[in-house]
Amino acid sequence: MYMRNRTLLPATPERNFQMTAKERREEIWRLIRSGLGSQDDQARATGFTVSRVCDYRRLWKFILREHPAIADGVTCEEALSLAKEQGVKTKR
Repeated sequence: MYMRNRTLLPATPERNFQMTAKERREEIWRLIRSGLGSQDDQARATGFTVSRVCDYRRLWKFILREHPAIADGVTCEEALSLAKEQGVKTKR
């Protein structure tokens, strides 16, 4: 576990290597939705780069702004498909 800013995040490299890409994506999505940790903390916990975490945060803000009714129940895959349908850039 990794502790910073009073936030407990799982940050063992062994765990990150065992996770599939989909599992890592859902993990970062869960952390972003919950608001736990900084971008750096979230990147360490999931093995993503900070810029990729920033991309997912931007996606979360888009979902909150454009689809507030479904924001709580949407998965990362669904959010990416919604953004793609509406022509929103999901990567820098």
